[in-house]
Amino acid sequence: MRIHISAHRFLRSEACLLVLLSTSIIATVTGMTALMAFNATAGAEMASPAHWPIGTSLERSRTAQTILVFAHPFCSCTRATLEELDTILLPRKLRDQPIVIILFSRTDSTWKPGDTWSRASKVANASPQWDQNGNEAKLFGARTSGLVLLYDAHGLLLFDGGITASRGHAGGNFGADRLAAALDSGHPSEEPPSRVFGCALFSRPG
Repeated sequence: MRIHISAHRFLRSEACLLVLLSTSIIATVTGMTALMAFNATAGAEMASPAHWPIGTSLERSRTAQTILVFAHPFCSCTRATLEELDTILLPRKLRDQPIVIILFSRTDSTWKPGDTWSRASKVANASPQWDQNGNEAKLFGARTSGLVLLYDAHGLLLFDGGITASRGHAGGNFGADRLAAALDSGHPSEEPPSRVFGCALFSRPG
């Protein structure tokens, strides 16, 4: 009788363990699926000006290309954009190196430069700046952190879009290839704009 009761308790314990294990696996898979979906979700964008817009306070180069990067100061995903930009720019021996203006949208006057700002200052030929109230971002149609624009010396838009494959992940991707081709050729990309993966520019830090 005792053997029968012990066996019953053992089987019940085994069943509980299997239920807990199954629940844990389901929760893990669900979480990973949600994270992958989030990483692969692009941000919203508007059409960028085909020509350097009147009204901007930014100075573009008159002799070389100008790269604009729009960033949220607290968006960790944008660091991957900066790393990818470095990867594109450093090995290139262009006659006139493009100037790089990295604009951090600032909707709160108490925000101070942080880690992403520090990383931005290390990008080749880059100048990080505050974009008070996101005025320049709005003028250039930027809505998501990580948007990159390339204009030539005459103010013609050669590239617009993102240069990462997903949120926070640097590495070879369609957008980076498009930017590299536009830098080398000096001609507008014929491909559609690449998606931008990052935080909303006008969101507050969570």
